[in-house]
This record gives sequence, structure tokens and C-alpha cells, in this order.
Amino acid sequence: MLVVLHETTIDVATHSRKRWQNKIPRETGKIGKYSHPLKIHLFGGISRKGKTECVAFEGILDSEKFQYLLNISVIPFEKANFPFCHRIYMDNDPRHTSRSTKNFLKNNNLNLLTAPPQSPNINVIETVWANLKYNLFTYEKPQSKEQLVNSAIKFWNEKVTLEFCNRLTDKISLFQKLLNLKGKQVDINY
Repeated sequence: MLVVLHETTIDVATHSRKRWQNKIPRETGKIGKYSHPLKIHLFGGISRKGKTECVAFEGILDSEKFQYLLNISVIPFEKANFPFCHRIYMDNDPRHTSRSTKNFLKNNNLNLLTAPPQSPNINVIETVWANLKYNLFTYEKPQSKEQLVNSAIKFWNEKVTLEFCNRLTDKISLFQKLLNLKGKQVDINY
């Protein structure tokens, strides 16, 4: 069985219709500074047996934080659903391929399916993140960081169903085609 993992960033400013206006307030005579937008990062995974826990985090994701996310989200899911045979799929991001992450994966018996280079389109969890962002900024419209996190987790818990995960992971047969062709061109028919 395969668990597809990825992280995403949700930035409210990129989805907002509000724009910066360069007007000087009469009271102070100074131009205000642009404040940092509401932004969170999410980490999660999907498989034929459902989804991992979705974890919201802030700050820069380095190898150490990535290993922590694997420890609290993926490892419990793997132990509960795939005690004997599993693989995880991640893209070739440096924090996924660092020496310390590879050692962590080995020490925790997590089998890695290596992604082909230059292949972001075969990561099926990107569809989950796209649907989540569409839902957030079309229907939920969060106004605070707390609302943003709560809405994202609510979507993950309610909308990322087993059927939804299975529909996406059915496309994973493409992985086998790619691996068998060893970098040659492949006809992709969803």
C-alpha cells in the first residue's frame, strides 16, 4: 500500500480581493506598513485506507520539523493501517531527501518510493490541497488565523473521505508505468 504525503501553504492574502492602497492617512501623515498576511502550513497524507492526521504548523519546515510531522501524523497511521507492508511517496524536496530524514525513515521502517525528477503533477495529494483552498476561499472565507486553521481541519476531517482518497489513489497506477519506463515518455490517460 502507498501513502502519498505532502505539505501546502495557505496564504489568505493571495486569495483576498483587498488590495494595498497607497493613500496617506490625514491624521498621521505617514504611509502604513503592509502587515504580514494570514498564513499557515498544512501537512497530511492519503492512501487507499484513508487519510493521515492533518497537522497545521507555522514557521519554516526543515528536516527536523518534517521528521516531527512524520512522527505525529504518518507513523501512527502506518502502524494502525499498514503494520506489515507499505510505502510512502514524497516529492524530491531537500527536506524529504536529507541524510537525517533518510535515517529517520530507515529507523522507523518507513519505505520510501522515490519520485521521478521533474514530476510534480503525479502527486495526487495536490488535488486535495487545491480543493481545500477552493473551499476555504469560496465558502469559508476565514478572517483570522484561528478561523483559517479550524476551517482547514474541518475540511480535512469532513470532505477528505475514504471514497475521495480512493478516487485519487486509483490514479497511482501511473507510478508503475513511470517506473517501468525508466524516464521514457508515457501516455497519461486519466
